[in-house]
Amino acid sequence: MTKTVSFLFLASLLVTGFLPADAAPKSRRATRKPKTADPTFRKIEIPPGTVELTEPELRKAATKKVVPEYPDIGCSTRVQGDVVVAILVDKNGTVIDAGAVSGPALLRQAAIGTAKKWEFQPFSKDGQPVKFTGTLTFRFRLGS
Repeated sequence: MTKTVSFLFLASLLVTGFLPADAAPKSRRATRKPKTADPTFRKIEIPPGTVELTEPELRKAATKKVVPEYPDIGCSTRVQGDVVVAILVDKNGTVIDAGAVSGPALLRQAAIGTAKKWEFQPFSKDGQPVKFTGTLTFRFRLGS
């Protein structure tokens, strides 16, 4: 009821000319700040000729596997979950790009940093070394 009365009062002021049109209250929607994109949640660019491997194939080809450290903010807020990270690996087996595909926002950066530390056996197609891509899943669970 109060909103209706306030609206009618303001509308009558506008119509009678006692309240200039630009003095009317703005809607809340117009004053909201636009959401900024999360830089950890992104698609990596896959160059032409890149071979896509499954997660089991990636894990088998890994020569150096790093376990992610639980971020302090994740522990203090008790956030848990799986973070899926897409990676791009160069012809030498070094991760050259990584981006989170899914997972809790507070854990993504830790998973991306960990994925970038992994190393792989070079992969070849038709006898030629090639870049390859795939996804790795990092599981974050708090102890009981």
